[in-house]
Amino acid sequence: MMRLSRYRLMIALLLILNMRAQAALMLNTNTQWNGATPELFVLPVFMNGVEIKQQILGALDTTNNTIYVDLIDFVTALGFEYDRNNAQFVIDTVIGTAQIPDSLTLPLDDRLMVSLQTAGEKLAMQISFDQSSFALYANAAWLSDANASANAIQPSGNARTIEASPGKASLSYLRNEYFYRSDDNSENTFSQTDVGGALLGGAWQLRVRDYVENDAFFEDYVWVQTRRNHRVLLGNQVVALNPLLPGTDFTGAQTAWSNRNIDFFLRNIQTDQLISDSRSPIRSFKGAGVAGGIVQLRIEGVPVAETIALLDNSFVFRDVEVPSGVFVNIEAWVFEPNAEGIPVKVIDFSGFNSNENLPDGTWLVQAGAGLNGNVIEQDSDDLNSAVYLRNQYTFNPSVTLENIIQSIDGDTSVSAGIRGYWGPLGFWEADVAGFDGDSAWRLETRNRGRQWFFRGAAQYRPDAWLNSTNPAYSDRFAEFGWEVDSELELSLVARQFKFDNQDVDFILPAVRWRPRHNMYIRSRPDANGDYVHQAQWRISQKQNIALSASAFEDNLLWRYQFNQQNRFTLQHIDRDSGGQRTAALFQHAGKGLRSLGWSVGLLHGRQRTGYLAHVDYEFIPGLKMRAQVLRDPLGVNHSAPLDTVVGINLVANFNIGRSGYSRGSFYQPLDNKGSVSGMVLLPADESKAFDLSGLKILINGQIRARTEALGRFTIPYLDPGIYEVKLDWDGLPLSVSPVKDTYWVEVAAGANTAVKFKTQLLLGISGRLQDIDGNLLKHGSFAIHDRQGALVIESQTNGFGQLRVDGLAPGEYQLQSNGQKMCPLIQLSDTYLINQIFYLSEQPCEKGDKHVP
Repeated sequence: MMRLSRYRLMIALLLILNMRAQAALMLNTNTQWNGATPELFVLPVFMNGVEIKQQILGALDTTNNTIYVDLIDFVTALGFEYDRNNAQFVIDTVIGTAQIPDSLTLPLDDRLMVSLQTAGEKLAMQISFDQSSFALYANAAWLSDANASANAIQPSGNARTIEASPGKASLSYLRNEYFYRSDDNSENTFSQTDVGGALLGGAWQLRVRDYVENDAFFEDYVWVQTRRNHRVLLGNQVVALNPLLPGTDFTGAQTAWSNRNIDFFLRNIQTDQLISDSRSPIRSFKGAGVAGGIVQLRIEGVPVAETIALLDNSFVFRDVEVPSGVFVNIEAWVFEPNAEGIPVKVIDFSGFNSNENLPDGTWLVQAGAGLNGNVIEQDSDDLNSAVYLRNQYTFNPSVTLENIIQSIDGDTSVSAGIRGYWGPLGFWEADVAGFDGDSAWRLETRNRGRQWFFRGAAQYRPDAWLNSTNPAYSDRFAEFGWEVDSELELSLVARQFKFDNQDVDFILPAVRWRPRHNMYIRSRPDANGDYVHQAQWRISQKQNIALSASAFEDNLLWRYQFNQQNRFTLQHIDRDSGGQRTAALFQHAGKGLRSLGWSVGLLHGRQRTGYLAHVDYEFIPGLKMRAQVLRDPLGVNHSAPLDTVVGINLVANFNIGRSGYSRGSFYQPLDNKGSVSGMVLLPADESKAFDLSGLKILINGQIRARTEALGRFTIPYLDPGIYEVKLDWDGLPLSVSPVKDTYWVEVAAGANTAVKFKTQLLLGISGRLQDIDGNLLKHGSFAIHDRQGALVIESQTNGFGQLRVDGLAPGEYQLQSNGQKMCPLIQLSDTYLINQIFYLSEQPCEKGDKHVP
């Protein structure tokens, strides 16, 4: 590529500087929140899994790690009408009017920013920020399809030549988690590997769990194919259709068909689901925690599962039994490493019943036939048949009917249900099921007015339901609340629960109160009637106090943040089952790739003193390591010596393509999404170390990623289709230009498509040209030839005798004018030659001159 002009180089420099200044202006602010300047960024927006064209401003409150978005940008992007009235935003939606008082927003220059949690609560939708795709997701079935279609980033419909594709069969994703743990008495090792890619027009996945000492365990092996109005799945998957019916570890063939585009039923889809179903009694939950920290799943306030956030911050709870349908309160409490008890954030996984409302005239059918069990891991004698048929039909937007018939191991059960939104009565859902002459039922409801809200559920199952040995199960729940103002919410929580020897019966108050902008108090009973109390007080920009108390343990924490990398924590725990412990911990956070993070601390309890130490390190994008040594006084009996526990955790998470590897995204073939990954390559034979990180990668004209170390990038969660993938020149060294900056790329479900952006050095010269008498050659013609004598370019000097030429590849060049030559040859290697004086001569160049052939 040739770039020729006397002044284009100077103009390009000025334009680049100007664009960078504008970008800096847009993403910088003098506003401070809680004494700290928020970090600003621009976010793409996904509405029900479809990316829309409008991007919005986001901000991170660094004092509490809360993400905010521009309220007007967000509301406009979702296609809502809004008004300002009495110091609050009034937003009109299809399910009612939402009000967001100014007191729940934060000012940012001339904008008002709202937290994702507040926006989600007020608009009754699931709003989340995904770190791996660096995008905002807003999910609710009642969101306008027309708005999403009109504003969506769509695969190109033009007849373009595909320049990169994933192929008919591929290994596109590889993720391995390795854990090693040893103490004074034992040691064990565990690994889990997930692989997947494209195969025969569909996507495949396999998960292998290996306890090293035992045989590997194969599970969740599936192949799925999606067409316009149906999906087909072959393989192994946990299937649960209704809270009243049994689930099954199903291996066989499944299909889903609808008279609508099947993509509608892939929105809000959870891990390992054929179609989206937030009413399933067995669900999986994924999210982003803090690497190495505990994540605790709580249902109605009671801990039911616990896991460790992986080194890429992700966590997954698989196949969790949920006691009732949509309305149950489900939260993930995220803790930092070695600081359990006080969550740094709470992720709400509670469903909204509106997510299950189907559009008018919709018919959805699901069917499956196979075996109840894992055919790879179980003997054939232990496997019996499993079949099911599920129908859903919507007569009008207010009524959806459902019926299910299934047979597992020869036991047949049926169910029928009705659900819908009935105006002032809110959302209602009712199911009844029958099995072997017995019946069970459930009822759920939820509604919200301008200041009040209500939710309730009831469920009954008789003795020995579904041939089990369980006694009768009865559960009644209700909560009625009132938002006194934006800072205070009061409610009454009631529950009657009988099962086996458990008998719970209570009516108790609950409160959520923010007495000051830097204080927060929440107190509510859990499912057993035991209170869970939480309080936080941000004393200053650097100091924070947090308190939690429950039936299991009490915690008090004080933290001092020296800067973004260093902080000191004091914590006291009083645990019913283990006693008391006080910990002092200093933590140093790494700065990212190839930067060491570490922490050291002292632990004292039970009249004993222990310690902990840890390090973490990311070698390359996608490959991380964490190691820890711990002697915890709470982990032993009074009479036993302290146990030294050593743990090592290694995670490799990669997208794989013909361009090599890049940082992996969370792979889930049933999402019907694909990805694009690749890298920006250094110029051929170039040894100079250019920084290729931070370069912008655009999808159909919108920024979707920035390159990491070595120029690698990943863009996940793309719908199948053809996309324009472009490298933005801004940020490349001035002497480096892409050979080709745009590719038309095919994205396939479950597959990764690789792109390589090759670059080249294009240099230039500038300066004054003098004739043989030493006079400036004004308005004079000149030519540049390569070493072999071929003409490269012809041009003229300006009125000051200056010349400027760019777009020259590295090499040797001869400057000529009116039969006169410059000796020796001009040599360009890796930088521009600027402000030079070029001398012409009538004498032929001698072979002794440097660089003369």
